[in-house]
Amino acid sequence: MKRNNKTWTPKEMSTLRKRFQNGSTDEQIATELGRSASAIQQRRVSGGYRRKGKGPTLKAGAKYTRYMKPSTEVSILWGLVKFSKA
Repeated sequence: MKRNNKTWTPKEMSTLRKRFQNGSTDEQIATELGRSASAIQQRRVSGGYRRKGKGPTLKAGAKYTRYMKPSTEVSILWGLVKFSKA
């Protein structure tokens, strides 16, 4: 049963919270509530329920890189054109 643009009832939100805390996947919760997995994910994230360990990770010893200026800079200021090579 697919539901489109239906409001979430307090009972559905309670079910979502309980199933999430028990470790159910979004697909399992979607099947139970009759909604799409993406709808479950959107409501879960907007409700503040996020899965741990699913975000991007850095390799061991990796460092954040700094922004590097391009090697050639062109700037236009008051009709003047300045070319510089860094």
